[in-house]
Amino acid sequence: GEFDPAMTPSGFTPLLLDGVADARVVALIAHINDPTKFNAPAGLPTIALDNKEWCTNMWRGPAWINTNFFTVLGLRKYGHVPGALAAAEKLQTIAIDVVGSGYRTFGTTFEFYDSKNVTPPTKLARKSSPDSGGIRDYHWTAARSFWLLHTPNGSLPLLHERIRY
Repeated sequence: GEFDPAMTPSGFTPLLLDGVADARVVALIAHINDPTKFNAPAGLPTIALDNKEWCTNMWRGPAWINTNFFTVLGLRKYGHVPGALAAAEKLQTIAIDVVGSGYRTFGTTFEFYDSKNVTPPTKLARKSSPDSGGIRDYHWTAARSFWLLHTPNGSLPLLHERIRY
């Protein structure tokens, strides 16, 4: 029942909204670029790197492509703010590289990756299972990676636009 002040990438979701003050965007970019918080080798960790609970167990440290993806979109939305596009480009490149490396090594995509890029996805803990083997063929990882690869400077299409095949 107590408030937990843990810093998580959910704090970056306001970037997807209109009207975030530029000063707030600058503050969020500072957290993204801070090597003690979210500037991890394999993308945004699910909890800040300096949190005493950080580990490689699912929601206590690994990087998820979804949180990186939506943060990239939000940063691109505020591209007029100094540092936003550079942070978006860096996160996008890291996400693609991490998924690509995992695919080259294991022939599949995974649910999440070690944000410190030390432990292979097959050895990460999941829901306290110390060696889950990694959740493979994770479709949202594949879909988000596809988008990041094929829409390098873009954002999500407007809801009223239709995709034509």
